[in-house]
Amino acid sequence: AAASEWTTSITKLSDETVTADTTLQDDDELFFSVGADETWYIQMLLVYSGNAVGTEFKFTATHPAGRGVYQTTYNNTADGIQSSGTRVSDGSNSLSTFAAGTRALITTYEQLQMYIVLSFNTGGTFQVQHANNASGVTTLKAGSVLRGKKLR
Repeated sequence: AAASEWTTSITKLSDETVTADTTLQDDDELFFSVGADETWYIQMLLVYSGNAVGTEFKFTATHPAGRGVYQTTYNNTADGIQSSGTRVSDGSNSLSTFAAGTRALITTYEQLQMYIVLSFNTGGTFQVQHANNASGVTTLKAGSVLRGKKLR
């Protein structure tokens, strides 16, 4: 969809770094409001880095209770092996939590893509969250994008 066709489009303006903390935290910029009984098509295009080899970057999104389906593609190891899967959201308040691959160099950037269709039972906030999967340093980079199109 062209940029003008998105109901909301947020481009992260600054890096957000997490150091040695495995507790998921709300991203400072990547969130938007949804209404009750609305259906949304959502894309997350996240760029991140880490300073440890392995699956160091942990991410998810919280949202009002709803049902839908989502597909994710990301590196699941330090070797850049792609992981891809489709999952169903069964009425819970969050997507599955994923651990994505990082390399030992903090200057090596990784990316993940997530495509989501959700119908929300109640209104609230769709909120990207991230943390370290283990001890280390991870950064969700400026330029990451969260966008959504309200379908109904």
